[in-house]
Amino acid sequence: MPYIMKATYDKVRAIIFNWPCKSKLNSEQSLVDLQKEFAKLCMSASMTVPVFVLVPKEDYERANFIIPHHVNLIPFDKDLKSKNINDFAPLIVRNSLTQELCLLLNDSQQDKDYGSQLLSTFLSNQYSAKIQNIDFNLSNDDFILDNKGLFIGLKHKILNNNSHLTQDALEGQIKQYLGVSKFIWIDMPKIINLRSICDFIADNCILLLHKSHSIKDIVNLLETSCNVNNEPIEIVDIVNEIFNENLSFLQLNENVLINLKGGIEDNETLMVLQQKFAEKNIIGVDSIFLDDEKNNLQEWGLKIH
Repeated sequence: MPYIMKATYDKVRAIIFNWPCKSKLNSEQSLVDLQKEFAKLCMSASMTVPVFVLVPKEDYERANFIIPHHVNLIPFDKDLKSKNINDFAPLIVRNSLTQELCLLLNDSQQDKDYGSQLLSTFLSNQYSAKIQNIDFNLSNDDFILDNKGLFIGLKHKILNNNSHLTQDALEGQIKQYLGVSKFIWIDMPKIINLRSICDFIADNCILLLHKSHSIKDIVNLLETSCNVNNEPIEIVDIVNEIFNENLSFLQLNENVLINLKGGIEDNETLMVLQQKFAEKNIIGVDSIFLDDEKNNLQEWGLKIH
C-alpha cells in the first residue's frame, strides 16, 4: 500500500503544541511570564491554522485562562517523554490512494509511550487517522524530507535506533511508508537533531539555521549531492546575513513565524527574510519563551498536513 509523508513546507491543516509546564527560570512568576509568551505564539499560529495544545490536567485551569479561547486544549494526566513533541509523536503520512491520514507506530510506541498513545488517540478521533504498525523507529527530528522523495537523515542515530534491521532493509521500509526514492545520509555523530540545523523551505531549497563546525561539513556534503531529479540542491545561508547564532522558524501555509532573536526587527532584516520566503507573510516572534531552554519553533510544533 503506497504512502507519502508531506514535507514541512507543504500545506498544513493544523498544528499541535506542547504547553511549557517546566522551566529553568528562577521563579514561579517567571514561569507564568513564559506561559503568557507561549500564548502569544499560539495566537500568531492560529491566524493561519487551527491550533491544539497538550496541557497537563494540573495546569489546565491556568492554560484555559491564558490561552485564547479559540485555541483547543488537550488535557493529559501523565508525564510526557519530552517537552519536544516530535520526540514522541508518531510519524504522520497519507495513503496516496485514499488520502486517509495514517499514523506510523512501532511496538514500543504503542505499548509503552504515553505521549504517542495520547496523540494517536486524539488524531484518530479528530481526523479519523488510521494506525499502521511498522517495524522501524524514526524520530521527526532525525531527518528532513522534501515532497519529491528526497530523504536526508542522521545515519548514526537512525541506524543505532534500528539495530535489528540492515541498512538496506531499513531504507526499504522508509521508501514504502514515507514515499522516499533517494537517500542522503549524514554520518556525523555529534549532531543529535538535524531539524535544528537545517530544513527544507521549498522544493530543492534548504535553509541553514545556525552556525557550527558541523554546518560546514553538511554544506560540503549537500553541495556535492543532487535531488531525485539529479539537480543540484540550493543551500540558503541566511544566518550569516542577519543572525548571530541560530534561526528558528515555522512555516504555516501563507505565513512564516520567525524568532527574531534579540529584537531584530529592522526593515533590512525583514527584507532579506521576505526574499527567501517568496510570497509568504513574515510574522516576527521575539519572546522569552523562545529564548528559555533554547526552545525552537521547528521542534515545538507537530504539523498535521
